[in-house]
Amino acid sequence: RNAFPLIAGFRRGGGDAPVPAPVPAPAPGPPSVTFLPPRPPAPAPVPCGAGAPAMWKPCMETRCCAGEATCYEKDSTFAQCRPSCEPGVHGDDEPEYQTPWSCTVLRP
Repeated sequence: RNAFPLIAGFRRGGGDAPVPAPVPAPAPGPPSVTFLPPRPPAPAPVPCGAGAPAMWKPCMETRCCAGEATCYEKDSTFAQCRPSCEPGVHGDDEPEYQTPWSCTVLRP
């Protein structure tokens, strides 16, 4: 048995080698964030006159809408008055109509 008391920084049976100080963990860096490019603003609505289709109505023939809506093309057969449009499939379309939107703005 060792007759000497344990001195701070040394351990018994290990000779006179000091116990290494704990290494602090590196400071966490900033969180990983992916920034998406800003969406372009919706184009200004084209005034259509009396009888223009309202929001959410088809506009393929008139190519314009009433109020603050814009006429967005889905494909060569359908366009709709909407507040905005993202190209691709829209989950809010009825299942049988879930085909991609081009979101091309139609003008008279």
